[in-house]
Amino acid sequence: MDDLPETGPLELQSSARAFNLMHGRLERYVRDRTAMLAAVSHDPRTPITSLRLQAELVEDENSRTKLLAALAEMQRMTEDTLAFIREDAQREETRTIDLHALIDSLAADLSDLGHELTVLDFGRVLVSCRPVALRRAFRNLLENAGAHGVRATAQIAADDGRLHVVIEDDGPGIPDADMERVFEPFVRLDETRSRDTGGAGLGCRAR
Repeated sequence: MDDLPETGPLELQSSARAFNLMHGRLERYVRDRTAMLAAVSHDPRTPITSLRLQAELVEDENSRTKLLAALAEMQRMTEDTLAFIREDAQREETRTIDLHALIDSLAADLSDLGHELTVLDFGRVLVSCRPVALRRAFRNLLENAGAHGVRATAQIAADDGRLHVVIEDDGPGIPDADMERVFEPFVRLDETRSRDTGGAGLGCRAR
């Protein structure tokens, strides 16, 4: 976003100058926080690789499989964070993809990790989008549905020229009183429950 022109009556100039100053400070704040996040997310790569090599040496097959799956998930979260930062620095180009194929492939990946996910067939659905960002968003939704809802179903529906992706699960849902609160940064309803399922909350990124 470009700065507002500081022209016109004195009151308008003063308001524009104050807005531009605030805008500049916010941009610097976001850049600093993004750089810090990039550094923190990049650092775990080396120890994860080291742990993976050590996990390969575990003799018990069941333990080895669980360790490697956990490390693969840690690697994925690290790569997702770095991808988010790269996208923030340079906006992803829009291109056409098959939406059904994208969701189906995500469900297959998560099923391999033990989630019970079903994608209802809708056929080929071509959409113009930013595929990396969309893939990350749907992965988060499907992952949450599979982890918290035990069983989950995803389907694409068409209505008046619009496409709707509906993800349903058998979980407890979100109480009406908490519907708005979950969009706040780092809010997790797990904090008030008996188990901690991890994650940074639905509102950890800009809505």
